[in-house]
Amino acid sequence: MKGMAMKRILLAMLVLAIAVPASAASVSITADYVGDGVVQINYTADANVAGFGLKVTANDANIIDINDYTVGDANGFGIFPGTIEIIGSTVSDYGTPVAPNDTPGAENTGLGTGTIVLEMGALYESPGAPSQSGTLCTVTVDSDCQICVTEEDTYRAGVVMQDASTVTADLSGACVDANATDDCFPSGHPDYTEWVAVGKPDSWCYPSQCYGDADGLTELVGRSELRVTDNDVAILVAGYTEEYSGDPETDPWIAADFDHDTELVGRSELRVTDNDVGILVTYYTEETVPSDCLD
Repeated sequence: MKGMAMKRILLAMLVLAIAVPASAASVSITADYVGDGVVQINYTADANVAGFGLKVTANDANIIDINDYTVGDANGFGIFPGTIEIIGSTVSDYGTPVAPNDTPGAENTGLGTGTIVLEMGALYESPGAPSQSGTLCTVTVDSDCQICVTEEDTYRAGVVMQDASTVTADLSGACVDANATDDCFPSGHPDYTEWVAVGKPDSWCYPSQCYGDADGLTELVGRSELRVTDNDVAILVAGYTEEYSGDPETDPWIAADFDHDTELVGRSELRVTDNDVGILVTYYTEETVPSDCLD
């Protein structure tokens, strides 16, 4: 039985490396952002797939982790030809889907870089083929970027079907924008560090917050919908010269820290001070208030 397993493993490795062309099968690969820098790589096929050779590239970011892949014989696409370790006729370690960076087509790639190459094969006794749709894995990036999946068909044959034929996958949905976090405040903004320091208040994400809009709402005054009104004044008054707890839920008046800075008043570093009053006064009951605080 061990000898049979060894033969099937070697066969899978050969199928990924030497595949015959031309298949009428249809396979699509998509990249779907699921939050917190994580992108899910999915596939859909109308016939049984034997293996995938793919390249995942993050534009202006590093791929720092890979998860949610199956491992092992008769367990989805859990055979990884580039990293599997076999002692005698026994698999001692299935490895990971990420191809070693010293192999052809994967040079200078790998976790911690902007590109990884995936090698993922399936072994099974019929019936028992992997599902014809599902998730191959998830990858995590360390900063905002676009992630694209392409076939690595120079050395790994791309997508290989059960009959050892190759297919050109539909990659029309294989690029997606990913954010390293689901922050509402852009990480590239000059005030991002301050936003994190005060507990990431949602109020700072209002597009006019830095111009005195503490509640993110408009108020009907006469016949005009105004953005900076008495409601915002009340929020400012609640926090004026108060010491901030560091928690926006405890001290929601952090919304009135319009200049995103502290001021030394006596011996205390305070968040809502005369500087913020000056900003609110400038835009109080004005019909036009800028909305570029997040730019």
